[in-house]
Amino acid sequence: MTTVVSILMILVCFNFLLKQTFTGLRVMVATTILLAAFAVFTWPMAIEQSKTQIADWLQNTGLMRDMAVILTLDVVAQLTFCIFTVRMPMPEKARRRSRIIQRFLAVYPSLAVFPVVFGVLVELIFSLPGVSFTLIACSLGGLILLVVPLGSRLLRMLLPENDLRLEMLFLSNVLVAGIGVVATVNGDTQNSPAENVDFVALALFAALFAGGFVLGLIWYKWVRKKYFKH
Repeated sequence: MTTVVSILMILVCFNFLLKQTFTGLRVMVATTILLAAFAVFTWPMAIEQSKTQIADWLQNTGLMRDMAVILTLDVVAQLTFCIFTVRMPMPEKARRRSRIIQRFLAVYPSLAVFPVVFGVLVELIFSLPGVSFTLIACSLGGLILLVVPLGSRLLRMLLPENDLRLEMLFLSNVLVAGIGVVATVNGDTQNSPAENVDFVALALFAALFAGGFVLGLIWYKWVRKKYFKH
């Protein structure tokens, strides 16, 4: 479980840096300062934690489900940003409501990155016994001020195409959603063997699947005919 959570934290940080490549300089600076300030001023809460308590949190199904809600909201916001960016190549010609939503999603940093920073701060305090808590928190804040702009710049250099970064952001968030399910169920899901097959339910499922497929195909052809006709 610890390994899965660690992978999830790394992906959340990567998505945060990748999202910053689509924001302006002012927004990135404000987000970086906010995240650094969060790391600096939350050390009094961090020192109250213990490894035993954190282990209990990871085994607490209710708490993990609450975290899953935050993670889901974050993933939905990021995916919606990707979709709006693709569908609104020229925001000035879009509707006012769509422009407002797109601007909000553009400046939205990430809810999930704040628990990740808090977790990193707690781990640093555990790993550096005898070092001043204030020094650790300020050092982490300074590291955030350095890493976020440099990491964002490096991603822009490695992936100069906006479309490629946007696609990577979309796929990475889908991966986060999948890993988040694994990390938050915490082994609570159980499979009970079925003695009988409900053929009526199976037939209804097949009918719904076929009906949805046909309707989707009709809708796709209609949209393609409407918007791509010469």
